Amino acid sequence: MQSIKLKSKSVMQLTPRSRMYSQVPLEMVAELPDCNLQREYLSRVKKMIPHFNKQAESVLDFTVFNITRPFSVTVSGTKYHIAAGLQKADGHTRTEAWTKHDPAFVPSTVNVKVVDIHDAEQFKTEYYSYDSSEATEKTVHKITGALNLLNIDMRSSRGKKGTFGESIRYAYPHGKTWIGEMIGFFRHELPLVDRYIMQVDSKELRAQTSTLTCAFLIALKVYGKPAEQKQQLISMMKKLSTITADDWQIKHNPHNDDKTRFDGAQLIIREAIKPVVTVPGTKREDYINSLDFYLYCINNWMQGKFIKQIQDNKFQGCYQEAMEIVEDL
Repeated sequence: MQSIKLKSKSVMQLTPRSRMYSQVPLEMVAELPDCNLQREYLSRVKKMIPHFNKQAESVLDFTVFNITRPFSVTVSGTKYHIAAGLQKADGHTRTEAWTKHDPAFVPSTVNVKVVDIHDAEQFKTEYYSYDSSEATEKTVHKITGALNLLNIDMRSSRGKKGTFGESIRYAYPHGKTWIGEMIGFFRHELPLVDRYIMQVDSKELRAQTSTLTCAFLIALKVYGKPAEQKQQLISMMKKLSTITADDWQIKHNPHNDDKTRFDGAQLIIREAIKPVVTVPGTKREDYINSLDFYLYCINNWMQGKFIKQIQDNKFQGCYQEAMEIVEDL
């Protein structure tokens, strides 16, 4: 690493195999060859530039491998010949963005950690510590971090693990943003949904947890005030938390004297048992279709209406209408 050492403000020995160089000219790192195991990154450049423009201190830190002798490494049946010399260990997307595009922020110098690599095992160990799926912060980690930061008490397994990212994304009305901002927006609603919807008794409803969680996060915003209205919605959530395929038909609302008609909670579990107007799936249109249906059922519960059959044209657009209300809150 002599060339970088000569143009670095300072060098610090970190371990017997690693050193840190400060204020290294960006072009010196950009010109190094890519890591042999580097995944495709060119398609990510434009998407990542707005993040790099935020100028977080972490974007200035790079790792470079110093391959002390040539060797071969086999990964997933493919054999790679690793030449002696320097190569990027991380920062491929950043150097591509800064040297071949025109972002708002381009640093003139960066910090470089150089790691000596003597054999194939060290090469794989070091590389995957930076670029494996296990080393990457996932959405669930961001969610649990935000829950801890905001001191939001979640009791269900799903709630504690943070596996409701899709629910939050569809419920949040203000577009893409930091997940912590979304969690904060629903900080009062999440514990209620966690208590009643994320741990329902019905196995059929558990299969719909993501869309149900989303629908009730939205509904709690719409019907969260005054307190009497909120309690009416919570009573529906309580019913859904205990209703099952065996008893849903007999658990009639006390105000319903027509046993051929059903309240919103009963209609939701009836649909979960045998889908008629919703389409189970992960496509956006399927997800929104379910949200339309659930919010329609919630609206009818809140209005004290009992229904026998549901027609598609009766509930389509309920999600969009609800989101317009939530957006103005």
